[in-house]
Amino acid sequence: MRNKKTRKARVYISGPMSGRTKKDYMLHFHRIEQLIRESDEQPVNPTRMWGILQPLFERIPYKYQVILDCLFLASCDEICLLKGHESSRGCALEKEVARWLNLRFCYE
Repeated sequence: MRNKKTRKARVYISGPMSGRTKKDYMLHFHRIEQLIRESDEQPVNPTRMWGILQPLFERIPYKYQVILDCLFLASCDEICLLKGHESSRGCALEKEVARWLNLRFCYE
């Protein structure tokens, strides 16, 4: 009989993007993604989760982007709120959705 592997916790990364250069927030999210991987958890990085479709995702209206992000958030066990999340409307919504879903919270 095979041993069943336990599923890695999925951790959604929530951080401010507006008012920052794309390069800056991409590097920040990538660094946090690496830290989550090193802790043996599965990161869900909204700046990369669409793969080759990411450029298409970035062209849809913001309100639809947020809705789609929240669908991914709903598949997670935890939300990691990055520095500056307090000043981001998107992070505020993701935080409330995570609270409603009773997810665990971590802070950068």
